Order: sequence, then C-alpha cells, then structure tokens
Amino acid sequence: MTNEANESSLPEEDVGQYTVDFPLADGRAIAQDVKHEVAPFEVAPCFKASAHHFMLLGAFISLMVMGKQLLFQVYVSANMTSIPPNIMVLLTNGIVYIFAFMAILKLITIFRKTYGHRLVVTGHHVEFIQGIADKKSTKINISHIRAIDIEQTAPDRLIDVGTIRIAASSTEGYEIEAAGINHPERLRDYLKHRIGVLQYGEKPDPDVSYL
Repeated sequence: MTNEANESSLPEEDVGQYTVDFPLADGRAIAQDVKHEVAPFEVAPCFKASAHHFMLLGAFISLMVMGKQLLFQVYVSANMTSIPPNIMVLLTNGIVYIFAFMAILKLITIFRKTYGHRLVVTGHHVEFIQGIADKKSTKINISHIRAIDIEQTAPDRLIDVGTIRIAASSTEGYEIEAAGINHPERLRDYLKHRIGVLQYGEKPDPDVSYL
C-alpha cells in the first residue's frame, strides 16, 4: 500500500469547531465547543495494482534468459543443418532483444502507473496531481462534490484496489479519475463523511479515516 503522507509537501491541518453536549452528574448537559483537526494525507497508486504487469515482466525476463539456450538445444537436437549457425545466432539474439525490449516497456509501465499520479486530500479539498516530470493538477472543493464512483474488475476486488472517479457539482463528467487506489471504498466513505460535515453541518467523527 502506497499512501504515505509527506509532511513537508502537504498543506497544514484544517481545524474545524463544533459543539458537543457533555452530560453532568445531575442529568443536565453543558454545551462546549470542541476543535477537530483534520490532517491532510496523500494517496498514490499501490504496487499490487500492477500485479499483472509484474507477472508479465517476470515472463519476459525468463524468456529472455532461457529462450536463447532453449532455441540452441532445439537447433542441435533437431539437426537443423538447413539453417547456417551464424543465421541461427542472429535469430536467437533477435528474440532475446525483443523480450528485453518488452521487459523494459513493462518496467516503464509499472513506474508510470505507480508514480504517474497521486491524490492529496485535506479537510476541504481533493487535489489530483498527474505527471512525473511535467506536473498537472486538478483541485476541487469537497463540499462541491456531487458524485464519487468506483470501478473495480474481478481481480481488483480480490486485492481491494480500483479506480475512483470524482465529479464536482458545477460540471459534467469527472474531474478526477485516479486508478490503482488501495481500499477505494474506504476513501469514498471518508470523502462522503467530509461532504456531510461541510455541506450539512454533521459532526466530524475522528474514527472515520482512510489511513
């Protein structure tokens, strides 16, 4: 799971205030203002969301390492004299280079899916940051959120990852689409709780958390 909060890059805590009725011994209650601090946190795609890419990467590396030897064994055992040895060397080297290239592409895909985007969630905003070298960000107010949807395939449900989509009230479509999020339903529940606090004045519950 990769949802680590970098204290130096995250905004400061949001501090809200609400009233709680504290019971007294004689049965009465006294109202007292209580401060509730909401610490910001960062959510990045988790490595297990790229499990199938790791499997393919392992297969490509295995074929790259063992493929040349297996082809030469077949060449020798089948007595394939119609193919000159130098041509056979070129063919096997070409196959090795192809699988090496595919393995490099998979490594790039894993890196991009893991570090290509992240969410920064505060008590009042959700910011979607995309890019590794070039950065692009979309920031929406939690109180303006009109829809939070989750998409999960069958394998995603087994490892509890998915794509979370967030739409604001003033636009059509989704402003944020973050794939590979660990425990997406837990994040949706947290955001719905914050919507209730900000839009409808519900009391914040310190026990409702994503981390």
